[in-house]
Order: sequence, then structure tokens, then C-alpha cells
Amino acid sequence: MKRILASLILASLVMTTLPLNATAAETDDIPTNAAATGVHDSLVAALAHADLVTTLQGDRPIHGLRSDRCSICSSGHQPGRF
Repeated sequence: MKRILASLILASLVMTTLPLNATAAETDDIPTNAAATGVHDSLVAALAHADLVTTLQGDRPIHGLRSDRCSICSSGHQPGRF
């Protein structure tokens, strides 16, 4: 029992040294980062479908993105109607 507990503690300590976040180079853009993660496939598909990939790959800063759906709906776009 003591050996199992010691192994679990050791495994927990080893796991704390593993990186849990993804970092990107400063030259990477939003579509490149999203495609590289492998878990944002629906985001990548939505960006391509909405023809936003080239916009997000531009050199200019992007402003006006909000985390709520209010900004999308108030602009007249309905995400489910493509």
C-alpha cells in the first residue's frame, strides 16, 4: 500500500513539470494556431466557411471581437444559417 501511494505521489510530481498550455510564435496568426492545435477543427472550418482566414492572417490588428454572441447577432449575421 505504501509503495502504491509513493508511486502515485511521484507520478503526480512528475506530471506537474509537464507543460499544460500551448504557446505560439509571435509570427503565427489565429488560423495557423487554431489549425496547429488539432482540437479546434470546428473553428478552422467555420473560419474557412465564413471566408475569414485571409482577414485573420493580415498584418493589421483586429479589433471589435467580443466573447458574447450579441455582437454577431446585432450585426445581422446568424451563425447557424450558412
